[in-house]
Amino acid sequence: MVAAALSKVRGVADEIVVAVDSRVDPDLLGPLQAVADNVVRAEFEPPLEANLAWLHSLGTGEWILRLDSDDIVSDQLCRRLSRPGWDRGLTHIYLQYRWLVGDGSEMISEAPWWPDPALRLMRNDPGLVTFSDRAHELPTIAGAHQFWDEPIYHLDLVVRSVAQRRAKAQRYERDHPGLRTAEGRSVSSTYYLPEDQPSSPRTERVAPVDAAAINRVLSARADGAPPANRAALGPIVTLDQRRTQPPGPGDLGIRVVGQPVLKLVSGQGSILTLGIENESPRVWNPSDTPPEIVGARFVDENAQQVGFELRQAFPGPVPIGEEVLVRLPVPAEIPEDATALIVGVVQDGVGWYDEQVTVPIQRMKGRRVLVSTGISATAHLGDDLITSEILDSLARFVPDVVPTLLAHPIGTASTRFGCAALTSPVAALASN
Repeated sequence: MVAAALSKVRGVADEIVVAVDSRVDPDLLGPLQAVADNVVRAEFEPPLEANLAWLHSLGTGEWILRLDSDDIVSDQLCRRLSRPGWDRGLTHIYLQYRWLVGDGSEMISEAPWWPDPALRLMRNDPGLVTFSDRAHELPTIAGAHQFWDEPIYHLDLVVRSVAQRRAKAQRYERDHPGLRTAEGRSVSSTYYLPEDQPSSPRTERVAPVDAAAINRVLSARADGAPPANRAALGPIVTLDQRRTQPPGPGDLGIRVVGQPVLKLVSGQGSILTLGIENESPRVWNPSDTPPEIVGARFVDENAQQVGFELRQAFPGPVPIGEEVLVRLPVPAEIPEDATALIVGVVQDGVGWYDEQVTVPIQRMKGRRVLVSTGISATAHLGDDLITSEILDSLARFVPDVVPTLLAHPIGTASTRFGCAALTSPVAALASN
């Protein structure tokens, strides 16, 4: 059935890659080998989303269209993808997910099943995409996008029994509890169990050309399967092979860029800039599982760890043998007994790299001026001009002073004048 569904995109796809759960009998994979360029057997890690970063890494094309095993592309979508220029200026596209019911000739045509935009088409650029490993959570993608009306048809309600779908809904609810539709209903129990709704949702007929394709896909379940070519399948990709290799000795170089002392003005945060060199035998990617992350621990004068730890992800891949700069934000409120910050690179849940730097902390008292000009919660030309001139003078003549406006209510004062605002001098004392 999956092979029959994939044959519909063969005309617009430069490459078809299929990942198959390693528990599937390899002798059944002949139909997939006949339509796909690459069939990869791999250990599955629930939920599905935990496998997507690895799965996308198998594609070599400029764009990736992701299909699940119970999805069928529409004729409309194939025609649009065959036209030159459809991707101009875009990094990702939402397609319409259409939920089929009955024998597959009808689809649900009311909320929340429709409209149901699905993020399935995206540029194959790891620097743009961050995948979540939680059920039903979408990847985060930078850049311009569009919502298309061209659908992908979803067969889940057709090929699985109510009991199977009920078990799936319960599993998804355990994996990611609390997801709700706009009407406040459970996402999993609503989407996968329309039979449980107070009234049957509205449906409409599928376009004839797509209905015929859907029927061919469903009929393929009864067809005889050509024999698999076991020799072409290759070894099973294990979860250990997909996971990041742990830190090794000498895999990291690290230095502080600029001032070797972290100067913290009372009430103000700071930024520590670090040079991080990848001396390991592999590229560090933010999408790795687990990824390399810049980390820091506060220590006291006895070199004992105190308080919380800091984390900052790499802004992009770190090639082998190259150094990148990372800016580590340090908050205004740090542990009272902290005298230094030990900074390194960590794989959370695995361990720290052996090279680290110790950055002494120097605390300095800041100067703050409370500015009271009688401003109101809403803009007023005269008062705002006076306030702006006072703030401008402070910036010119005493640039080390941090101005704080007194306003009650604060309203839009902070954004209008670009500085902090408090309701009273007492509040200023409480914030020190």
